[in-house]
Amino acid sequence: VEAWRRHSPGGSSRGAILQALAAREIAPARAGPSGAAAWGSLACFGVESEFDMHDPEALRLFRLPQLRRRSKVIEIVCSDDVVVALTLSGVACAFKDGRRVAFLNVTPDEMVRSVLFNRRSASFVTVSTYRADHFSSLHCRSTLVEWVRRGEPEAGLPIFQQEELRWPGFVEFDEVSCRAVTFSAADRTYGIWELANFSLLFRLRDPEIAEVKAAARNALLVVHRRKADAMRVQVLSIADGTSLHDLEHPLSAARVSRIKLFGARPRPVHDASTTFRDMSRRIELFDDRLLVQQEGGPIRITDVRTRATFQVAAGQLQAPSSTLHLYERSLFLAVSQRALAVFSLQGDRLLGLEDHTLWCDGESAMSNLYVTTAQDFVLSYCARPNTDRRAGGTINVSSLRTGECVAKLAAGAPLPELADVTALSFSEARSELYVGSRKGSLFVWSLFGVAAGDSREAKPAWPLDEGATPHSPTPSPPHSPPTFP
Repeated sequence: VEAWRRHSPGGSSRGAILQALAAREIAPARAGPSGAAAWGSLACFGVESEFDMHDPEALRLFRLPQLRRRSKVIEIVCSDDVVVALTLSGVACAFKDGRRVAFLNVTPDEMVRSVLFNRRSASFVTVSTYRADHFSSLHCRSTLVEWVRRGEPEAGLPIFQQEELRWPGFVEFDEVSCRAVTFSAADRTYGIWELANFSLLFRLRDPEIAEVKAAARNALLVVHRRKADAMRVQVLSIADGTSLHDLEHPLSAARVSRIKLFGARPRPVHDASTTFRDMSRRIELFDDRLLVQQEGGPIRITDVRTRATFQVAAGQLQAPSSTLHLYERSLFLAVSQRALAVFSLQGDRLLGLEDHTLWCDGESAMSNLYVTTAQDFVLSYCARPNTDRRAGGTINVSSLRTGECVAKLAAGAPLPELADVTALSFSEARSELYVGSRKGSLFVWSLFGVAAGDSREAKPAWPLDEGATPHSPTPSPPHSPPTFP
């Protein structure tokens, strides 16, 4: 979940309205009707602009072979004013103010695997493979947003050049801790990097390490190779690698060879094969709680401080395909059988979301889901009840505090723009909804997309607190990250 920068008050006409909306959008989390009313204007949203990733003219000018066929949008990333959409075929295209400004593919044989907006350096980070080496290694590049605005993505600088990221090597970005983790397979070395300037913080070299991942904002989870009936787990400081906790997690001997894929990362993990990285889904660290699930067994939660063990009650969570840590609230969100539910870190099911059947299950559902900065609402692409799926779905907004569905886009007649959504994102700074389709189209929804004369009333996207003015926002309370003793 990214924290978006606010616009400064001032200006006029559309710019002033956008700035006024942005000034109100990061108000303190509100429970009850006032918070839910903030999303009442979603039904007033209309399509402001549409972009087609499949552009024959772009194929002629840029000679990108991936543009020869249509491909679905799998990822949408946005800064304050630039939106980048990525297709399954590896084309990353940047848009601004209703026009295409650049392709982030700087050579014809580049296939972009994923895009990250690095708020620390105001840049887009791309992870790519190239035909020249048979797409066998990963190459990372950082491109300032300003260069993208000017249509100069080739000015981007390569990063992690000293790392050999061939299979089974990988690179992982964690936006919460603002760190990157790399694994060089040649010497089996893990590197921990600062995202602000891509400086190396420290390295881990141990042949017994099976997995390393950033977790809990100030901690690093290190999983060692399994033994017959136990698995050694370490929690390290993400600042310098010092050991904070070290424990042996027991495993069922009958299930030791098959541990259920479990968990989902804030950002995608990039590697040359999914086989090696399947291990990363077996275990997660949320704050100071270790979550592990084996095939056919319940989810076991261990407090790494006290070694106390909790267990999710049978029937409350059946084989979750994905989980998302709500780190601001010390909770986690679980996806299971196309349903969303909120759990405490003790394993108690706190609430389910009403009228909220996801369009798809598994990790694909995470591309169709957006959690707000305050982690009190979730937007997701949902299926219509008892309706032919060819009619498309709806965009639902549900409260993560009450479970209530507070707003719905396309609640009435189906909309063609929502016929087959494959990715979505929301800009809290601009109050805009971005939706990508299977055909490779990107739709931008906003209050300004409502046609003139439309009978729908255009309401503010975010309500003012009592006594506040559009240009005097209430500052968000600071959030302190969890710390380990």
